[in-house]
Amino acid sequence: TSQPDNLTANLTVTLNYIQEGTGMPETIDFETESTTKSITVTVPEIKDATYEFKKDADVYISNGDNNTYTFDRITHNTEHQIQVRVTKGDKVIESDVKSARTEELLAPTVSGCRSGSCWKTTFSSGCTNGLTCRYCTNVTSSCINTTSNSVSSYSCSNCTCYSYVSDGFNEVSGSSGPWGACTVF
Repeated sequence: TSQPDNLTANLTVTLNYIQEGTGMPETIDFETESTTKSITVTVPEIKDATYEFKKDADVYISNGDNNTYTFDRITHNTEHQIQVRVTKGDKVIESDVKSARTEELLAPTVSGCRSGSCWKTTFSSGCTNGLTCRYCTNVTSSCINTTSNSVSSYSCSNCTCYSYVSDGFNEVSGSSGPWGACTVF
C-alpha cells in the first residue's frame, strides 16, 4: 500500500538483548521519582534477580528481590548520581549513572500591613502531601499549625512574624518585621 506524502511517523524502539540462557538483559535502565526529601528508584522486574542501589559515592545497598528502593532523608533541591546493579545467578549488569534531583521546598513569604492585615504569610509549597506549615509572632510565642496555603493576622503589634514549612527532614522559614501597630482598613 502507498502512504500519503504528508504522513510522518516517529517511532522510538528500545531493545534489551537477552544474555543467552540467563533471561537477563544486557543493559538495565531505571526510573526515578523525587519528593523534597527522597528519591525512589524503580528497575524493571527480572524474575529471580536481586537488586542493589547506589547514590553518589556511597556503597551499593542490597534490596534483595525488591526492584524499588527509596533513598530518604535527603536535602531538598539537591542533585544526586544514581546507579543500579542487578544480579541473577552468576550474571551481573550495572546501569549507567543517572542524575536525579530532589524537589525544592519553598520558603514561605511573609509581608506586613497588606490588604487590611497586619501580616500575611503565603506557603508556596502548599501545606498538604506530607508538608507541615506553621506560623507565629516573635520567637518566644507558640507557633500555630495550618493546612491553609495563606494565613493573615490582625493581632500583630510591634512584632516580627515567622513562618515555617517542614517535610519532616528539611525545614525552611520566612520572617518579616518588626512592625508597629497596624490599622485595619
